[in-house]
Amino acid sequence: MKLCPKHPELLGKRYASNRACVGCQQEEYKARRQTPEYKERERLRLLAWRERNRERARALARKSMAKWYENEENKKARVAQSIAYARAHPEKVLVEVRRRQTAKLRALPAWANSEWERFFAREVYHVARRRTLLTGVKHVVDHIYPLRAEWVCGLHCAANLQVLSEAENLRKHNKRVPSMEDNYAPTLCTWFA
Repeated sequence: MKLCPKHPELLGKRYASNRACVGCQQEEYKARRQTPEYKERERLRLLAWRERNRERARALARKSMAKWYENEENKKARVAQSIAYARAHPEKVLVEVRRRQTAKLRALPAWANSEWERFFAREVYHVARRRTLLTGVKHVVDHIYPLRAEWVCGLHCAANLQVLSEAENLRKHNKRVPSMEDNYAPTLCTWFA
């Protein structure tokens, strides 16, 4: 078998279909993948696949992000990146903080300002802090129905608070899986708007 002068280490390995050197074919393929035309075609192919397989694409993305967040180095890098961004763009961060505070205030009904409500809310935050201290896993207070979401907006009251680990809260993000009773009940915002 004839040796390829570029790849003598392959000892003449060739593809059966076209008798081309394996190493040369791989180099040619790598070079072709770097062209802008190939990259654009792949981008469009991937977008079309995502469109056809939305649920599977979302599941794969969630799985990938969960795996990425399991790595402590990635977590530290993400925190460092967030801190650097906040220092570089304090006005943008402040806008988001104020938007959330305003949404919280708008979502605070008059009846939720009672002594009992404030006590219960303080207790929920206390439970989150205690769980963090006891388990060593950061726990946060989460709104069961998000204050700002596409299809529902919840209230900032004790009945809408829950304690979750930080990882669960990040996974939940700004969503809540609709349940049967959600189909029959109007959104909480419409009651008090």
